[in-house]
Amino acid sequence: MNRYVFIEMSNQYPFSRVAEIIESEETPLTPPQGISGSWYQVATDTIVQVGWKATYAATGWVYSEPTYQDYADLVLTRIRQRIGAASSWLDLNPVHYKVNLGVATPEEEAAWTSYQQYYIAVTAVKNQPDYPFTIDWPVAPF
Repeated sequence: MNRYVFIEMSNQYPFSRVAEIIESEETPLTPPQGISGSWYQVATDTIVQVGWKATYAATGWVYSEPTYQDYADLVLTRIRQRIGAASSWLDLNPVHYKVNLGVATPEEEAAWTSYQQYYIAVTAVKNQPDYPFTIDWPVAPF
């Protein structure tokens, strides 16, 4: 029986990470659904866990538990993704202009307020008690 790790390489993480570990007689051919990366065989005594950082070195892949800074970098990446999605929504739904011009409907004014509250909540996740290890992400109103 061989041991394989799937290393995810994605712009959703600031580092490559172990997404799945399986025991199999043959090299897996199919990646986990919705994930980009590759399968690699590891020695059965290699200490590795799902979610760990995978760094390629001259001797091959090295697996380590993410550091505080790795988690902080991950949160920053996710903040940028959420703010990017919020900005894209605003490009297609310019309610802020309608509010500023005084022509917004009550629904549009409520949408603008919700958008602003969401934006502030996303940027304030660094103030949460277990930052950066556990984040309670706000729900997007759009």
